[in-house]
Amino acid sequence: MSISTFITSNDDLADNPSNDDFGRAIGIDLTLKTMGQFNTDIQYTYSRAVANGDYDVGAFGTDFANTPSQQYRMSFDRTHDLTLTFYTFLPFGINASVTGFYQSGFPYTPYIFDGSDKPREDLLNPYSERSRAYQAWNMSFSKSFKYNDYGVSMGLNIYPYFAIDLFFKGR
Repeated sequence: MSISTFITSNDDLADNPSNDDFGRAIGIDLTLKTMGQFNTDIQYTYSRAVANGDYDVGAFGTDFANTPSQQYRMSFDRTHDLTLTFYTFLPFGINASVTGFYQSGFPYTPYIFDGSDKPREDLLNPYSERSRAYQAWNMSFSKSFKYNDYGVSMGLNIYPYFAIDLFFKGR
Protein backbone atom coordinates (compact mmCIF):
# COMPACT_ATOMS: atom_id res chain seq x y z
CA MET A 1 0.00 0.00 0.00
CA SER A 2 1.37 3.39 -0.87
CA ILE A 3 0.99 6.03 1.78
CA SER A 4 1.30 9.72 1.20
CA THR A 5 2.01 12.00 4.16
CA PHE A 6 2.34 15.76 4.16
CA ILE A 7 5.36 17.30 5.85
CA THR A 8 5.67 20.98 6.63
CA SER A 9 9.08 22.59 6.56
CA ASN A 10 9.77 26.33 6.46
CA ASP A 11 6.11 27.02 5.79
CA ASP A 12 6.16 24.77 2.70
CA LEU A 13 3.91 21.75 2.32
CA ALA A 14 5.68 18.71 0.83
CA ASP A 15 4.19 15.37 -0.19
CA ASN A 16 6.29 12.43 1.06
CA PRO A 17 5.14 9.13 -0.52
CA SER A 18 6.23 5.82 1.00
CA ASN A 19 5.60 2.15 0.33
CA ASP A 20 4.95 0.06 3.44
CA ASP A 21 4.42 -3.27 1.62
CA PHE A 22 7.04 -5.88 0.91
CA GLY A 23 7.18 -9.16 -0.96
CA ARG A 24 9.47 -12.02 -1.82
CA ALA A 25 9.85 -14.60 -4.57
CA ILE A 26 11.68 -17.82 -3.77
CA GLY A 27 12.13 -21.02 -5.71
CA ILE A 28 14.35 -23.70 -7.13
CA ASP A 29 15.19 -24.54 -10.72
CA LEU A 30 16.23 -28.05 -11.83
CA THR A 31 17.60 -28.90 -15.28
CA LEU A 32 18.44 -32.32 -16.73
CA LYS A 33 20.09 -32.77 -20.15
CA THR A 34 20.99 -35.92 -22.01
CA MET A 35 22.90 -36.06 -25.29
CA GLY A 36 23.22 -38.88 -27.77
CA GLN A 37 21.09 -40.23 -30.60
CA PHE A 38 18.01 -38.88 -28.79
CA ASN A 39 18.54 -35.67 -26.84
CA THR A 40 16.40 -34.39 -24.00
CA ASP A 41 16.16 -31.19 -22.00
CA ILE A 42 13.95 -31.29 -18.92
CA GLN A 43 13.56 -28.11 -16.88
CA TYR A 44 11.37 -27.71 -13.78
CA THR A 45 10.89 -24.64 -11.60
CA TYR A 46 9.10 -24.53 -8.26
CA SER A 47 8.55 -21.02 -6.97
CA ARG A 48 6.38 -18.92 -4.71
CA ALA A 49 5.80 -15.19 -4.86
CA VAL A 50 4.08 -13.74 -1.80
CA ALA A 51 3.57 -10.24 -0.46
CA ASN A 52 2.61 -8.74 2.86
CA GLY A 53 0.17 -5.91 2.42
CA ASP A 54 -0.36 -3.11 4.88
CA TYR A 55 -3.82 -2.45 6.34
CA ASP A 56 -6.51 -2.50 3.64
CA VAL A 57 -9.51 -0.27 4.43
CA GLY A 58 -11.52 -2.01 1.69
CA ALA A 59 -11.05 -5.38 3.38
CA PHE A 60 -11.22 -4.52 7.09
CA GLY A 61 -13.16 -1.27 7.29
CA THR A 62 -12.13 1.99 8.94
CA ASP A 63 -11.50 0.64 12.47
CA PHE A 64 -7.72 0.91 12.78
CA ALA A 65 -7.50 -0.89 16.15
CA ASN A 66 -5.51 -4.12 15.88
CA THR A 67 -5.29 -3.98 12.09
CA PRO A 68 -3.49 -7.00 10.65
CA SER A 69 -1.08 -7.19 7.77
CA GLN A 70 -2.30 -9.46 4.98
CA GLN A 71 -0.09 -12.09 3.37
CA TYR A 72 -1.19 -13.11 -0.11
CA ARG A 73 0.10 -14.52 -3.40
CA MET A 74 1.37 -12.00 -5.90
CA SER A 75 -0.46 -11.73 -9.21
CA PHE A 76 2.50 -13.14 -11.17
CA ASP A 77 3.01 -16.24 -8.95
CA ARG A 78 3.36 -19.46 -10.96
CA THR A 79 4.11 -22.34 -8.59
CA HIS A 80 5.04 -24.98 -11.18
CA ASP A 81 6.76 -24.56 -14.54
CA LEU A 82 7.84 -27.62 -16.55
CA THR A 83 9.42 -27.71 -20.01
CA LEU A 84 10.26 -30.96 -21.82
CA THR A 85 12.20 -31.00 -25.09
CA PHE A 86 13.07 -34.10 -27.09
CA TYR A 87 15.07 -33.80 -30.30
CA THR A 88 16.96 -36.03 -32.70
CA PHE A 89 18.53 -36.10 -36.14
CA LEU A 90 16.60 -37.85 -38.89
CA PRO A 91 17.96 -39.12 -42.23
CA PHE A 92 18.84 -36.55 -44.92
CA GLY A 93 20.06 -34.06 -42.28
CA ILE A 94 16.62 -33.24 -40.91
CA ASN A 95 16.35 -32.15 -37.27
CA ALA A 96 13.13 -33.05 -35.43
CA SER A 97 11.97 -31.88 -32.01
CA VAL A 98 8.95 -31.98 -29.72
CA THR A 99 8.56 -29.48 -26.89
CA GLY A 100 5.97 -29.57 -24.11
CA PHE A 101 5.10 -26.80 -21.64
CA TYR A 102 3.16 -26.82 -18.38
CA GLN A 103 2.69 -23.77 -16.18
CA SER A 104 0.46 -23.27 -13.14
CA GLY A 105 -2.42 -20.88 -13.61
CA PHE A 106 -2.18 -17.27 -12.49
CA PRO A 107 -3.72 -16.21 -9.17
CA TYR A 108 -6.77 -13.96 -9.13
CA THR A 109 -9.09 -12.47 -6.55
CA PRO A 110 -12.49 -14.18 -6.64
CA TYR A 111 -15.82 -12.38 -6.67
CA ILE A 112 -18.33 -13.08 -3.91
CA PHE A 113 -22.07 -12.53 -3.73
CA ASP A 114 -23.19 -10.85 -0.53
CA GLY A 115 -26.89 -10.60 -1.27
CA SER A 116 -26.74 -7.48 -3.41
CA ASP A 117 -27.36 -7.35 -7.15
CA LYS A 118 -23.70 -7.06 -8.07
CA PRO A 119 -20.81 -9.31 -7.06
CA ARG A 120 -17.78 -7.74 -5.39
CA GLU A 121 -14.13 -8.73 -5.03
CA ASP A 122 -13.27 -10.77 -1.94
CA LEU A 123 -10.76 -8.30 -0.47
CA LEU A 124 -10.15 -10.51 2.58
CA ASN A 125 -8.67 -13.18 0.27
CA PRO A 126 -6.72 -11.46 -2.51
CA TYR A 127 -5.32 -13.76 -5.22
CA SER A 128 -6.67 -16.83 -3.41
CA GLU A 129 -7.92 -18.64 -6.54
CA ARG A 130 -5.98 -19.89 -9.60
CA SER A 131 -6.90 -19.97 -13.26
CA ARG A 132 -6.51 -23.14 -15.30
CA ALA A 133 -2.96 -24.27 -16.02
CA TYR A 134 -1.33 -23.51 -19.37
CA GLN A 135 -0.29 -26.56 -21.39
CA ALA A 136 1.05 -26.82 -24.93
CA TRP A 137 2.99 -29.20 -27.17
CA ASN A 138 4.89 -28.06 -30.25
CA MET A 139 6.62 -30.03 -32.99
CA SER A 140 9.23 -28.76 -35.43
CA PHE A 141 11.36 -30.01 -38.30
CA SER A 142 14.31 -28.17 -39.83
CA LYS A 143 16.88 -28.71 -42.56
CA SER A 144 20.05 -26.69 -43.21
CA PHE A 145 21.98 -26.65 -46.46
CA LYS A 146 24.59 -24.58 -48.31
CA TYR A 147 23.82 -22.47 -51.36
CA ASN A 148 26.93 -20.89 -52.89
CA ASP A 149 28.61 -19.26 -49.86
CA TYR A 150 25.37 -18.95 -47.89
CA GLY A 151 23.89 -21.18 -45.22
CA VAL A 152 20.13 -21.61 -45.58
CA SER A 153 17.79 -23.19 -43.05
CA MET A 154 14.19 -24.15 -43.68
CA GLY A 155 11.71 -25.37 -41.14
CA LEU A 156 8.19 -26.50 -40.41
CA ASN A 157 6.68 -25.69 -37.01
CA ILE A 158 3.39 -27.10 -35.75
CA TYR A 159 1.90 -25.08 -32.86
CA PRO A 160 0.14 -26.46 -30.78
CA TYR A 161 0.71 -30.05 -31.81
CA PHE A 162 -2.06 -31.83 -29.86
CA ALA A 163 -4.73 -29.25 -30.75
CA ILE A 164 -4.64 -29.93 -34.50
CA ASP A 165 -7.63 -32.30 -34.32
CA LEU A 166 -9.64 -29.54 -32.59
CA PHE A 167 -8.84 -27.17 -35.47
CA PHE A 168 -10.08 -29.59 -38.13
CA LYS A 169 -13.20 -30.51 -36.13
CA GLY A 170 -14.18 -26.85 -35.85
CA ARG A 171 -13.66 -26.78 -32.08
